[in-house]
Amino acid sequence: MRRIIFEMIWSKICTCAVCAACLALPVCCIGKIPGQYAGDTVIKTVDTLYYLNQYKKDVVQAVHSDMLLRHKYQFVQVEIVKVLNPQKYPLIFYVHYQYANKEKILLGSFSLYPSDNPGKFIIATQGKLVKEGSIILSLTTPAKIKTSDKLEVTIKKLTFAKSEI
Repeated sequence: MRRIIFEMIWSKICTCAVCAACLALPVCCIGKIPGQYAGDTVIKTVDTLYYLNQYKKDVVQAVHSDMLLRHKYQFVQVEIVKVLNPQKYPLIFYVHYQYANKEKILLGSFSLYPSDNPGKFIIATQGKLVKEGSIILSLTTPAKIKTSDKLEVTIKKLTFAKSEI
């Protein structure tokens, strides 16, 4: 009889321990101190998106001096996440670096192939990111786009890397 009572008590203790662990696990995973209300923390991941089309052809992103002091960036990564180009116009992207004194240097270019296919592209900085300035991404096309045609390219915020991505 004692053994049955002991097993029942032990079973309840184990069940309580498992329940307590399950309740505490989300609190530990979000880095909250036990005893704090888990609803206080909102985890948010927001990607900055830029939209280019036949009217808005440039994206400018500042490069601050504190970024340059920490690292010597070798690459700029451009991630094109969506392309609306039903007429399949050829698209060419140019990446420039413009210093604060307005001097502009071409870092490189790339094209989409097929011309409605998104992807990730890297451009070498050629050691030119040494002073504060801006990265300029420009969309061009050798074809004349009709005003009635749709053309939109969605791009994530430009990122920098010290070595090949």
